[in-house]
Amino acid sequence: MKKLFLSTIALAMVFAFTSCKDDVTPPEITLPTDASVPVFQLGDKTAALNGVTAKDKKDGDVTSNLGVEGLEYVDSAATLIYSVSDEAANMAVANRTATISAEKLFGNYGVSEIVVGGSGNPDTYNVTVGASQVKGKAALIIDNFYESWQATFVGKAGEATLEMIPFTVTSDGGATATVSGQCTYSNNGTYTLVKATWKLAEANKPDIEMEATYTVR
Repeated sequence: MKKLFLSTIALAMVFAFTSCKDDVTPPEITLPTDASVPVFQLGDKTAALNGVTAKDKKDGDVTSNLGVEGLEYVDSAATLIYSVSDEAANMAVANRTATISAEKLFGNYGVSEIVVGGSGNPDTYNVTVGASQVKGKAALIIDNFYESWQATFVGKAGEATLEMIPFTVTSDGGATATVSGQCTYSNNGTYTLVKATWKLAEANKPDIEMEATYTVR
């Protein structure tokens, strides 16, 4: 009787293992069919998952298991990666192109700015960060940059960095100089500007390198 009981348990275990092994088909992810490229806010998983579904042959509707990556970075052509697993750990992945808006970075900031390698107290002033009009770009404009300019920044794919679109200015001596640089932002859920590094390049003169720290006002 004991042997029969043990044999029954062994058969049950083999059946369960075999059943699990037999399920090797991953779920299917269905993305919205609208051909337009969607625009999502930084980190907005709810919006990015809206209209996306997943079904599995054995487990049925597994939409609640869906996850999405790629929402943490400002980008005009972001690749969102959707993934889902069934109970047998079969995984499905689907990609979708989107624009990740910089809007969560907009607002008023206080700036503390220094010349890299220089001495003395930092220069302090305020800036306003808002929407850029650069066509097809997830970008922002910093008004009052260096207390007088307007600087435009665009996103870099997969990085919490925004690249400045270089522009020219006229120095005090009447010469033309090029301004270039980048700024970084926090992508840990707060989504605020953190720091900017940039340089002023004038012909036949050493570049002036600057570093600015941003604090939300």
